[in-house]
Amino acid sequence: MTRVLLISADYPPVPSGEASHAYYLALNLAQRGADVTVVTSNIPGVLPAEGVRVLPVMEKWNWRDGFTLMSLVRRHAPDGVLLVYLGSMYHDHPMITVAPNLVRMARGSARFVTQVEHLVYPPRRLWSRIARKLVEYGTGVDNYFGTLLSGSDQVIVLSEMHGSHLVERTPVVAKKSSLVPPPPIMRVVAGDPAERAALRQRLGFADDEQVLVYYGYIYAGKGVDTMLRAFGLLASRYAKARLLIVGGIREHVGSEVLTRKSRTYLDEMMALPRELGIEDRVHWTGPVKADGPEASGYLRAADACVLPFQQGIHLNNSSFAAAVVHGLPVVTTKAPTSESVFRDRENVLLCPPDDPQRLGDALYEIVCDDALRRRLTSGASELAREWFTWESAASRTLAILRGPGPDPHGHQL
Repeated sequence: MTRVLLISADYPPVPSGEASHAYYLALNLAQRGADVTVVTSNIPGVLPAEGVRVLPVMEKWNWRDGFTLMSLVRRHAPDGVLLVYLGSMYHDHPMITVAPNLVRMARGSARFVTQVEHLVYPPRRLWSRIARKLVEYGTGVDNYFGTLLSGSDQVIVLSEMHGSHLVERTPVVAKKSSLVPPPPIMRVVAGDPAERAALRQRLGFADDEQVLVYYGYIYAGKGVDTMLRAFGLLASRYAKARLLIVGGIREHVGSEVLTRKSRTYLDEMMALPRELGIEDRVHWTGPVKADGPEASGYLRAADACVLPFQQGIHLNNSSFAAAVVHGLPVVTTKAPTSESVFRDRENVLLCPPDDPQRLGDALYEIVCDDALRRRLTSGASELAREWFTWESAASRTLAILRGPGPDPHGHQL
């Protein structure tokens, strides 16, 4: 049995994509025979998962907690350590950026893997930037990632775009990176026509209405304002369209500033339909639990999905994975550098970001063109089978943690 220590500052009930990703990853690793221990922040009421030991013991992710981490590594003697990494989760403290070194001092035989959740490089104070640049110049240590990239035995990236950026930053990553996009970080329930009809009736949707669903956290960058304006244009042309918005704000244990920004953005977005005169056509569900069936039910009730990302679609967008696993045709936005798996009008309908008119035209097309919806549904289901199953993602992650060698399933960058 492989002993895995999974490190993630966010963990349910914290409402963030990283928390849900860590939860489902731990659960699925355990289901495949791993002995899984999760080290997370001091979070009240952490969500239990069968076969997973959760230790909510980390206070501030500072140097003192670094010693706590080393003690836990000695105590649990993992074969592999998996760090779920997004700097803001760890207060952007440098301790976590030298985690490979700390783990090896505690247990030299442990294999260390960093899973990079997103690429966000926050601004730093002048003195901090100067100090980090001096460290980088003198030692080769990255001024943001520390030794995470150079010191990890393997780096997991969630999209081709992430991998390309990291290789540009640290060329050695090219030799030890694997692409493992996140499957749906939610509980997926089987489709039942009767339950779908009942839920649509409770939500006030008529049988002959076309329901577009947005699923995901709501914060600046998701393009919700563009979507609402586009839907307003659609509503003026197509009387039987409804918009279902599933999700709440994103929170991080270590970033109250980001949380406040998300709350402000949500308030602004909830006021916008009234300004546009479409308030009666838009339904907000609010937050949904990561381990509950509600989110999956809402997706089953919809006819198509709209994901208007400002940066365009990438493989790391788990809300896209959720949509295609539920067999929904997806309207989304084109990234500056498109990833190879996305084929316009075959498995996704693409339009430019931040363009309500073009998005509105795409929404009109998706609700009116039955043949297009069928083609996109077929392409979406094929994408789901190839990229977005937990069986594949957990098996590949476990193989990477066991090592050595490249991704055994061929998704090497």
